[in-house]
Amino acid sequence: MALWKVMYAGWEMECCGDPFSVGDEVSWPLSLREPEPADTDLSTVEGPVERRDVEMEGICWVIRSGSLSALWPGEVPAGKAVDTNPVRLTGLLEVDRHGPGPRELPPTTGTVRRIQLVTSGYRFDPAEAAYERVPGARWLREVPTCPKWFDSRAPYGKRAPAAGDHYRSESGVLVDLEIADG
Repeated sequence: MALWKVMYAGWEMECCGDPFSVGDEVSWPLSLREPEPADTDLSTVEGPVERRDVEMEGICWVIRSGSLSALWPGEVPAGKAVDTNPVRLTGLLEVDRHGPGPRELPPTTGTVRRIQLVTSGYRFDPAEAAYERVPGARWLREVPTCPKWFDSRAPYGKRAPAAGDHYRSESGVLVDLEIADG
């Protein structure tokens, strides 16, 4: 058995998810997303890749490691694009019900061993006219069950955001998912 960290974004749960509890068996389509500066809990997956041409989405890759299957939307390292060549990719494993090709990907099945509610810090960036996640501003709280709804509203009401405005928001759950090795 292998234990993997999987992020389940709040918006994914609110849209199409079913709440789950510690000890439940779940089956999810997963993506291994290229890491961003604010990402933590990255996974390194090593195994063969398969090329997928997804209608209207272009080329994607599926990497497999034991019973784990994950979509990799990025580039595969040069010289490693043959199905039989194992590759080593590092990124954030996340539940992906809306990305390129999740309906074509066999879901990964495992047992939930731990659930942590993720609260992230955001700061308004006037150059982007949007709130950006602040690297390192993240808090985890262990919970027995994943909520269906998350507190993600900005606290500034109807006024326009100003440079430097910041807030904390529940952004999803981090799951320890136990998956069979083979």
